Amino acid sequence: MKKSLFLLVAIVLFLAACTPVSSGENEGAGDNTDNQPEGYEDIKVVAGKVRFYLSEKADATRTAASMTPRDWTKSKIEINGKSYTINMTDEPIPRPYVEVEEAESYKATLMTSNSAKWYGKTRKEIMLPHSQIHHSAVSSIKSFPMFAEYAKATGNKLIFNDGFAMIMVKLRGSAKISSVKIEGADNESLAGLSAISTEGNGFMVKRGMPFVALNCTNKGDYVQLSDSKTTNFRLMVAPGEYPDGLKISICDSKHGAMFITTEPLTFAAGDIHTISTNYKSEEDLIFYEGFDNFV
Repeated sequence: MKKSLFLLVAIVLFLAACTPVSSGENEGAGDNTDNQPEGYEDIKVVAGKVRFYLSEKADATRTAASMTPRDWTKSKIEINGKSYTINMTDEPIPRPYVEVEEAESYKATLMTSNSAKWYGKTRKEIMLPHSQIHHSAVSSIKSFPMFAEYAKATGNKLIFNDGFAMIMVKLRGSAKISSVKIEGADNESLAGLSAISTEGNGFMVKRGMPFVALNCTNKGDYVQLSDSKTTNFRLMVAPGEYPDGLKISICDSKHGAMFITTEPLTFAAGDIHTISTNYKSEEDLIFYEGFDNFV
């Protein structure tokens, strides 16, 4: 009898040790069902104001293209159509933030002092240019507005994304490049007057052109390639589906040209597609005189 009682007590103690115990406070901890980032905190209304911390999407086009970081103190922000002052926290590593009036939803636009030139008649339309210039591409891209919208998944952080996608052509060689042109294989509109969407679709072209041309003439100096160093050519294009790929024409100062057709591509806002190759004019091409030479 004593042995049976001792054995029963031992079994109970063993089962108790192996059973996980949870408290009401910690139940569900670590269940990151909303895919919330580290340090997540949802918005709180204090005296009719909501504080949002600001950042740029880590893999957005301008960030992935290794451009210099944003100067938040010289940036402008509009949320729900109203302008707000960007402040910096008093921390060892200051963070930009903004105090916003309470609202049912929050749609934000981040700009520089040069961003206004890209808008149409209203802030609901923006021009994605079909004619772009190599020597000013970086400054032009940086001046394009970025967009963000409050979502429960990101809480009190507004993470800004580009509205366009980017083709990054990386070239090596010995030629002087005069232009890079991109066309949709099915005549899709790649640039033009666009509507703005903050729901991941980015710039949706309403009236546009079926090509984007990057002017590399640089006042007659062109863009000199190097065999030992990559030269980057950045072209902004509209997000969307390109089921038959994109056609890329690269022209040089001596009327040579190289032609590339990409695989099928699907771009969301902020996506970047990189093409790396050694430039070499088509061997059977004697003289190329296309629109690309007159950008």
